[in-house]
Amino acid sequence: MPERHLRILASAIVTVVVWVSALTCYNITRPRLVKPLETIWRRAITTPTGPTTDSEDDIHLSGRAQAIAIREFLLEHAQASDTRLEFDLSYALCGTPTPNWNAVAETFGSAALKVARSLSREPTLKDFEYAGMRLDQPQYRATGYPKPFLSTDIEQRRSPDIILGFPNRSDGVCIMLRKSGANWESIPLSLGEVLEGMWEIHIGKAKRPLIASLYGTLNEFDTHQRLVLWIWQDSRIVRVLTVPLYGDQNWSIELLSDAAKSTLIHGRAASWQPSAEPTQKFVFRWNGRSFVPPVQSKAQAVQNDIVTDRSKGHSANGRYSRFDSTAQDIAEGIDQAEEKIFAQHNYAQALEDLRDLEAVCEKVQMDREDQSDWMAEIGYCEAVCFRRTGNSRSAENRLTSLMCLPDDNAWRKLAGLWLK
Repeated sequence: MPERHLRILASAIVTVVVWVSALTCYNITRPRLVKPLETIWRRAITTPTGPTTDSEDDIHLSGRAQAIAIREFLLEHAQASDTRLEFDLSYALCGTPTPNWNAVAETFGSAALKVARSLSREPTLKDFEYAGMRLDQPQYRATGYPKPFLSTDIEQRRSPDIILGFPNRSDGVCIMLRKSGANWESIPLSLGEVLEGMWEIHIGKAKRPLIASLYGTLNEFDTHQRLVLWIWQDSRIVRVLTVPLYGDQNWSIELLSDAAKSTLIHGRAASWQPSAEPTQKFVFRWNGRSFVPPVQSKAQAVQNDIVTDRSKGHSANGRYSRFDSTAQDIAEGIDQAEEKIFAQHNYAQALEDLRDLEAVCEKVQMDREDQSDWMAEIGYCEAVCFRRTGNSRSAENRLTSLMCLPDDNAWRKLAGLWLK
């Protein structure tokens, strides 16, 4: 064999040996897909109830990453009936930039139903708090408002009705647990509204739940708000009063339900200017269908109106999310794909949808940090699909790519749980 051919052969052999050695070394040292220990997984997805250490902060998740991790944990541990995790999931879903309020109400209602069905008696506020519903928050002590919990019998059926608001004084949901026979059911009353408080008021011989919601903005530059009151009437929740609130002043509302009884509601339009004496006072009387002002005032009585479903990514107070319409479509598309993963277990279709979303997300004009978060969430959901269909290598590759994100990124932390 000519010397030139020998040199070519030797060079080819060396190249092959180098490539094989590199691939072997990478195969030995590359991250492997390993299911996280249940204790570590729980520590990452459980919302802390007290001070945390630096090591716990390094692993704790929040936002959409926490929501995905909880849903994945419940998918892997189907036998675990953990209401605390479901309540945490509800909070995590509420805290995302574009909440799916139907999903929040469904998750929160499911957890609340488990609490009610596990008892042989009527559940109390302490039962829900013990199960993980976090209601001991500073704003209740600061305003003197009752916690968003009512146990009543709305239609005199001699059967308990329980109304729960979640979370209070921020965009959230309000549901009613109604017992029919031996079974409990969950009925959503409002979605995506700012729940200010709830009370029971006397109208005639009956007690009815009163729910107060705030609409509008509350910040240092714009303090124009509307307080809207809802009441249970004709077997549905209806709006019975709208009160405009102007400026950073305290306010009080007195509701005259009959000649002998009245209800007083008070609050602050702006928390940075406290005052003991309300500067905006309103009085309304019940006319049989709604509350109307007995004298001239700035308040406006409205016709009864069924509460609307605001589950399309914006809150009832009119504040749209910071995403434009195309990014909003991406958020809704991801929510639908995640529903196919965690509820329908249709991984093939979800993976196809995620790939289409990934192509769109790469081209859409939005803030770079937001775009990176959406791409990371899409990538992690793809890894879930790969893993659930047995394609471990593709799942490893997807998760490994997320390890390039900053150390404090929630998606990097979540990916790190699965790689060893």
